[in-house]
Amino acid sequence: MMSPPILRLSGVVRTHSVGSDTIRSLDGIDLEVSAGDYLAIVGRSGSGKTSLLNMLGLLDVPTDGQIFLHGKEVTDIRPDERAALRNRHVGFIFQSFNLLSRVDALDNVQAPLMYRGIPSKTRRDLARRALDDVGLSERLHHTARQLSGGEQQRVAIARALVGQPDLLLADEPTGALDTATAAVIMDTLDRLHKAGKTIILVTHDQEVAAHASRVVEMRDGSIIKDTSNKSALMLRDPPVPAGSSANRESVVGPGLWACVRMALESFKASPLRSALTVLGVVIGVAAVITMISVGRGAQEQVEMQINSLGANLLLVESGLRDNAAPGERPVKLTEDDARAISVEIPGVDVSAPTVSGTLSASFGNQRRATSLAGITHEYLIAREWEVVSGRSFVEAEMASPEKVALIGATLAEELLPDRNPVGEVIRLNDTPVRIIGLLERKGQSPNGIDQDNIVLVPMTTAKLRLLGAKGPGERKAIRYALVKVQSDDLLEPVSEQIAALLKARNRRHSAHYDVTSLGSIFAAKEETSRSLTILLAAVASVSLAVGGISIMNIMLVSVTERTREIGLRLALGARPRDIRRQFLVESATLSVFGGVIGLVLGLALASGIGVIAGWPIIVEPAAVALAAGFSAAVGLVFGYLPARRAASLDPIAALRIE
Repeated sequence: MMSPPILRLSGVVRTHSVGSDTIRSLDGIDLEVSAGDYLAIVGRSGSGKTSLLNMLGLLDVPTDGQIFLHGKEVTDIRPDERAALRNRHVGFIFQSFNLLSRVDALDNVQAPLMYRGIPSKTRRDLARRALDDVGLSERLHHTARQLSGGEQQRVAIARALVGQPDLLLADEPTGALDTATAAVIMDTLDRLHKAGKTIILVTHDQEVAAHASRVVEMRDGSIIKDTSNKSALMLRDPPVPAGSSANRESVVGPGLWACVRMALESFKASPLRSALTVLGVVIGVAAVITMISVGRGAQEQVEMQINSLGANLLLVESGLRDNAAPGERPVKLTEDDARAISVEIPGVDVSAPTVSGTLSASFGNQRRATSLAGITHEYLIAREWEVVSGRSFVEAEMASPEKVALIGATLAEELLPDRNPVGEVIRLNDTPVRIIGLLERKGQSPNGIDQDNIVLVPMTTAKLRLLGAKGPGERKAIRYALVKVQSDDLLEPVSEQIAALLKARNRRHSAHYDVTSLGSIFAAKEETSRSLTILLAAVASVSLAVGGISIMNIMLVSVTERTREIGLRLALGARPRDIRRQFLVESATLSVFGGVIGLVLGLALASGIGVIAGWPIIVEPAAVALAAGFSAAVGLVFGYLPARRAASLDPIAALRIE
């Protein structure tokens, strides 16, 4: 009783266009292959035997006719479905072995199982067993270059068998081997047939064909003879029928980790090229992280400096008269003006009149130029400036020109290093002044002035003893007034009211007054810094795009170099989507790898700039996520074209590439 056909071809025609000519490589082929067949296809070169083998292996699609697998027509199915059927039902043995050169024998054998989605441990166990069956259990971790020709062909046989296919297809399996090795391979095929395997081989060697129990002879694309080889049948026991694999697990493709592992193997094969490929991404990510981190740190520095001035401050200064003559001095503010602001304008917490100047401070043989401010109690309230050691001024000291002072941290460190300044007497120009308190550290102001290089004295002391005020007018005059407003939203209306009040108080002088929000001045600086940071980050992002183009170019070259490998993977059951995913993962892995290096480099550069500039470095998690996500996106976007090109390759044409 004949076994039911596994595969049936009915009227199959395959034509190819060569220029203006049409060539028929197959011309009306009718053929059935039953379970347990040992079929040899013979004929001269160009007879169509390899084309027929490709059709039987579902590598090619007929121009006309029908193909049935286990009774189901599979002529016009989608490429992914065709790949799944190849993976489950067909095992290929190639004349040139077609082993993956980058991996060892074990990984070569388990490749078809990977495209079936079998877990890693299971497929490795199955691959070990298949290699043991062909006598290569001691050569599991040898690459193709470390194996002899016969060993490579046995690896190819193990790979063809590992998925338990219905059909074992061999294209000139002994063509590249010496006589003794060829005999070993044919003995292996005979043993497999006896164990129940259905084998179809293509050969031009009559001695090889003599091993088959059925010989199909071809000429000019047609079958001219299909005979049983009685001598082979007499020499061999009947084969044990093999079970159908029609209901085996479906092909789901390799997982993400398997694709990443293949990507890493590809990078190991050409490490220098891979390193140069990711250089653009490294530079881009490093630049983005550096710019954002340094820029954010600079903004934080400005914010700290603004806060060091005191919150919601208005600076009130006198200006020239509206009709001032050239060289005329501004109309001076007075203490009464400052007092009127705090009394008559709602929303004002305090108004602090201030006089200022520059003088020389000395202690022993230490001398330094410093800023002087003559103040009232309101000044410390407006500036939110605390005395961290000693005490502040008392009313009696404010009312009379007492020679007492509060000094800043920088001045204390310069004049009195390694000692408590409170109680010491320093000289301001030639005037001795006793230090009664040390001010908390404020740091630099937004315009770069060291706020801690300062001496604060009572206003009367500043005017009468240090700045040399003469006459009642100068003794009442002040340099400026600091006005602390209750809330940020009152700054604008209060500033307008101050200008109106002062103009009314000094109407006869037609005086002009400048009322400025200190916070707004430096907030504008902060906004400029933020805009510059965004601009620099955008420019740095161009490097990422350049890096992406580099990745795309290299991946396109990789597709060309690995055309034969891609064809082999397609023949082993990889679907076009699997190939596309593999190349997308490779480009994304390259990009992410470059992104990680760029991230580390960017953080190192940002930290170095922060140390040199004295800025805090703030690494925003969102910026890190953005850079990492952008680098991965670059890999996916620029890897799509090479991945698509790889997935669209014709497996037959790809396998012919040398």
